Order: sequence, then C-alpha cells, then structure tokens
Amino acid sequence: MGTNNSDINFPGKDQAKRIFKALFHAPNISGVFKQGSGGVSSAYTLFGQKFIMMDGRYYRQPPGTQQDPSGHLGKKQHEWIIAELNENSLPAWLVMGDQFFQNLVEAGEGEKKKIVNETFIGDHPVQFEHFLKDIKASKSTTVFVSGDVHFSEVSTVEKEFLGYPTFELTASPFHSYIFGGKNWDNPRRIAATKEHNFLLVEATTLDNGIRADIRAIGTGADVLFKKEITVKK
Repeated sequence: MGTNNSDINFPGKDQAKRIFKALFHAPNISGVFKQGSGGVSSAYTLFGQKFIMMDGRYYRQPPGTQQDPSGHLGKKQHEWIIAELNENSLPAWLVMGDQFFQNLVEAGEGEKKKIVNETFIGDHPVQFEHFLKDIKASKSTTVFVSGDVHFSEVSTVEKEFLGYPTFELTASPFHSYIFGGKNWDNPRRIAATKEHNFLLVEATTLDNGIRADIRAIGTGADVLFKKEITVKK
C-alpha cells in the first residue's frame, strides 16, 4: 500500500496486490504453501509449524468503523484463517503488519500527544473479540507476530484470551524512523528495544506447542535483547 495507514479505500490496492504476488507468491504446493482468501494472505507449513501471513490492509475499513464485525480482516479472510487453524493441530504463527493487542504508544508533547500505532484490538474491537474466540476454539496453539510501531518487543498474552498463555512478537524497525520520548509503556512487555534492529527467531515444536529463542539484532550485529518463550495448551 502506498499511503500511511492505508485501508480498503486505497485506489491502487489491486495494482499493489498484483505486483506483490508477482514477487512473493507462487502456485499452491500441497502440504507446503497455499494462497489465502483475497488480498495477499497465504499459509506455509514448514518444520512442523504453520505460518499464516495475514493481510491487514486490503479489507480494512477506515477509522470510525470500530463496531464493524469484519472491519479489520474482512469476513472471507477471517473464515479462511480459522479454517487453516482447524486443518490440523500444528502450532501456528499468526503474522500481520500491525499489532494485535497493544494500543498504548504515544508521541508528541502536551496537547499534541496522541496514540500513534494501529492495532487490531483498538481499531476493530468487535471483530477482534470474535477472532480470539474462534482461535481459542481451534485445534492449533498460536503465537502472534506483528510490526509497524517503529520498535521491537516481546509481550505476554494472558491465558484469559485463548485458554493458555502465549506471546506477541513485534518486529520493527530495521530502517524506519524511531519515535523519541519515553511514552511507550506496555504492561505486557517483557523485552524491548527502540534501536534499529530485526528479530531472529529460532523455533522448535514442543508436542503441539512451540519453544522459541528470540534475539533482537542491531545494525552492528549487537544482540539488543534475547528472550526464550514456550507456548503450549
């Protein structure tokens, strides 16, 4: 998408989709790769784990549509993702550009201070609630992966949401603008950095769950933080 905070109304979205698929997509490969329902969503099955790449832009309704029951992902994509989680009991990574849970990052000073990050829970809480219920009822154990907020972090997701504790990994930025100030509180955070970085995740299956070693790697190859997580039902 070619504009900041783009949504369903971006006029070049179909051209952008065509170019994206020319570079990153392929014909379906049985048991390994499949294209999703609309947008640029897809699913990969590798190393005993499933990676579901969600499209958080193509169907997203504009601001002011918080009560829309399909406002963030669209109805078809929502249903496709849940079907993938119910296809088998492989542990799954749900990957999307914007954050799922957090909505606390602020920028600016005084009256100019405002929330700057987009989140599924903040932008479309009605669909988010339904989405979590469907994930909770699915066969898969799930970890969330997100980005877009100009820093990297690992945050806890409490047991009350899915019936088991899990995590959200936010990976950004390697080359984007870094917000100044100290107002980036997140009570769920267990590790974070604002420095330019990327996350390296080394994951293995654990029964029907996941154990992963996470490292934030800086521009000089420094390890800015590292964390080990385990997720299982």
